[in-house]
Amino acid sequence: METMESQSMYSELIKIIREVEVLFGKMKEKEGTDDKITVNTKNLMRRREELRGRETLTTREKVELSEIQKLIRREVRRDIRNFEKEKTKEIMENSGSTRKLKKEMSRGRQVINKLKDKGGELQWGSDNVIRIATEFYSELYGNNQNKVVSKKYLSQSLKRLEETELPLPPIMEREVEHELQKLKTGKAPGPDKLDSNTVKKLSIALVKPLTKIFNKIIDSETSPVEWYLSEMIILYKKGCKADIQNYRPLSLSDSFYKIFMKI
Repeated sequence: METMESQSMYSELIKIIREVEVLFGKMKEKEGTDDKITVNTKNLMRRREELRGRETLTTREKVELSEIQKLIRREVRRDIRNFEKEKTKEIMENSGSTRKLKKEMSRGRQVINKLKDKGGELQWGSDNVIRIATEFYSELYGNNQNKVVSKKYLSQSLKRLEETELPLPPIMEREVEHELQKLKTGKAPGPDKLDSNTVKKLSIALVKPLTKIFNKIIDSETSPVEWYLSEMIILYKKGCKADIQNYRPLSLSDSFYKIFMKI
């Protein structure tokens, strides 16, 4: 019962925050790639995802999907060029600072549109990029050495937990408030898709329900199912941008999971 209650409370809290974002918009402080893309291009992307989500496609729909993918690549490049052109004009007219211009132009996500496969051949498109990255990191982190290290670390962690006989003290509201205020904004969201700026601005309202949920999680000794998920992005380091080995993986977790672990 405790498990179900903590899970349902957590799911309900996430649902409410998402509804707030729908009603008032995400409370962002910085512009990202999404801000550079027009409504027309976003509609094309939604149509693409709708087609991809279907189990089977007719011949006509397959052709439509292929054409939409080509059109999206072209429209995204044009949208970003137009955005940067207008942004450049605005910054130079208002401040004339090339330093500020460079800083503003570096914001947002860098889209990876091609990667080399195992044979060294260039593969284009988001589907191929995802496939190549998934295969590379699955092999990299799925080898025996990493399994041995993970098993050893898990054994040591469990041993330390067994040696700890004192019960965990309840989490206090001031602790949750402190971590909410420290939450970094402008970061990529985890699987919950909650914008960190929105979470931080709603921090006062979130303190009481989060504290209650965190304590129920401790009492039930079971985490919300969402906390077992994470998303991975890859960050370019140096060298050839088409070589997957020149990227660093970064795992993205839910905001509330990170707050809970810090407390």
